[in-house]
Amino acid sequence: MTQNQIRQLKNWDIEIKFFDRGCVVRVGCKGFAFESVEEAMAELVAYTKDPIGVGKKYAPMEFVELLKECLVEG
Repeated sequence: MTQNQIRQLKNWDIEIKFFDRGCVVRVGCKGFAFESVEEAMAELVAYTKDPIGVGKKYAPMEFVELLKECLVEG
């Protein structure tokens, strides 16, 4: 994992709420519902490997702004 990936992961808290069927994963202030825990965990693993890429998939505008901020800071 690169330092940039670690920096991206530190930007938001991640919370998982489990239900009888599936779960909701909250990343920062955004919540994403998944029909199965396995699907959620697969996306969470993908997110840890590529926070910007997966973030753009679910909340494109927020991650475009974050990427701009990181480029300025970096």
